[in-house]
Amino acid sequence: MVMRARIKYCVPLSPQQSAKLNQEVGNRQGEAAALGNIGLIYKARGELDKALENMLGALAIFMDIGMSREAGIVGGNLARLHQEMGHERFVAGCVKSGMSRERAEEMTRAIEKSKGK
Repeated sequence: MVMRARIKYCVPLSPQQSAKLNQEVGNRQGEAAALGNIGLIYKARGELDKALENMLGALAIFMDIGMSREAGIVGGNLARLHQEMGHERFVAGCVKSGMSRERAEEMTRAIEKSKGK
């Protein structure tokens, strides 16, 4: 006899809950997607430092698991965030999130190069 679980209702998750749940079950792709979405929400709310922190987390995971297309999408979002924050604030936010200043400067040079500066 096969027992089947029945789902009576579904509770929607906030992006933060989604990121945490995906992390707990080891779904790194889902975690990265949730972090990227959280970053976009913070950007829309004008909380640029929090947006940067979450987008960098998403980028790191996507790069680590070899999802270059998704990493490129996050990179584009970071480029727009860089433009909005300004160079020094962006670099400072990267360093605060645990990135070396050299790596942060390297990333901003790549962003500026991709924008044709």
